[in-house]
Amino acid sequence: MATRKTPIILDEQPQPERAISPMDAPAVVDEMSADIPTLSATPSRPVAMRLFLWASGVLLGAILVNAVWGFVLDMMARGTVLGQVALGLVGVFLASACFFILSEWRAYRRLSYISDVQDKARAVLNEKNLEGITALRRDLTVLYRGRAH
Repeated sequence: MATRKTPIILDEQPQPERAISPMDAPAVVDEMSADIPTLSATPSRPVAMRLFLWASGVLLGAILVNAVWGFVLDMMARGTVLGQVALGLVGVFLASACFFILSEWRAYRRLSYISDVQDKARAVLNEKNLEGITALRRDLTVLYRGRAH
């Protein structure tokens, strides 16, 4: 394995100097009448598919709960202490799962509220409605209540 003791020097070809001008900047739209870009929503699944997914999730949950409860009962049959430890671990898991589900549900509610406020803002800007702007200001105040300035 050969090593090189001197640096490699590459000849740089000089680039022609070009002055930056304001004409190089992208265009800015100043009009309120400009359409606000919207994202297309993904289409929802058909009702039969959603029903199948819910039913399979419920069935899988029932099988899992049955297996865990059988494990706890088996530990209680082997020894009282092992059963109590297993029951305690299952209780801690269920409490943490409930906390996680609750926090995710609250985050989803907040995101849906933000999405509703964005939709209202788009409608108000397109209509140029002063009463709508006042209602939107109230919604934004509710949204940012309790946050540091």
